[in-house]
Amino acid sequence: KWMPAHPQAPIIEHINGTMWCSQFFSALRNIERQLIAYPSIFDMETKLEVLAMESMTTQRPLLQMQVSRGAILQDGLEGLRLCRSVPSSLALQVRFTGEVCFGRGVSQEFFTFFGRELHSNGRMFQRHEDSELLWFPSWELERDDVFNLVGILCGLAASNRFICNFHFPLALYKKLLHVQPTLEDLKELSPVEGKSLQDILDYEYDDTEEEFCLDFTIPKQTADGDTIYQELI
Repeated sequence: KWMPAHPQAPIIEHINGTMWCSQFFSALRNIERQLIAYPSIFDMETKLEVLAMESMTTQRPLLQMQVSRGAILQDGLEGLRLCRSVPSSLALQVRFTGEVCFGRGVSQEFFTFFGRELHSNGRMFQRHEDSELLWFPSWELERDDVFNLVGILCGLAASNRFICNFHFPLALYKKLLHVQPTLEDLKELSPVEGKSLQDILDYEYDDTEEEFCLDFTIPKQTADGDTIYQELI
């Protein structure tokens, strides 16, 4: 069960028609801040090892979570909503409803199933079929704190050294580190779209519009799975 508290107010930004949640990145940056505290002579791998050793030897507050196997994604996010704040440095222990077992193996099982449900959900993040990676959707979510909550779980998984495939592309982590994504990142997220843009860049003649059948519209997917075309001008 989770400690009772009150939800935070989310911060939403809208950039170039794409919904971004700045709290998603804020939650993940908590891990980055922990690593910055170590001497700069350490490389990233050594910083991670020191952080792991510190987390094992330091008595940390324990955050306990109880979820149902039939609603892992929903219960995980709903539990976080009840907390005023969840530092990523907390130790995490997960139990499944109706089961007596607990421990690191059970908590790892939770993150394994959470990653699978997040990937298959289809309404929180947009899944690109050609890469099976997730990105922020162009539609508005029913609950505007979802990105923040998923970011907190990312931080808890990293600080507790749990393995979880969130199915995010490298571009997301570049934005976390304020690194500008490139066309290669788009190719990873959407190989077909990335290759199409690369073909346009490589085309040497002036009849680009006729050759590639281009117009000033882009397709966008709605939350219901329908495709609509948006005018760019």
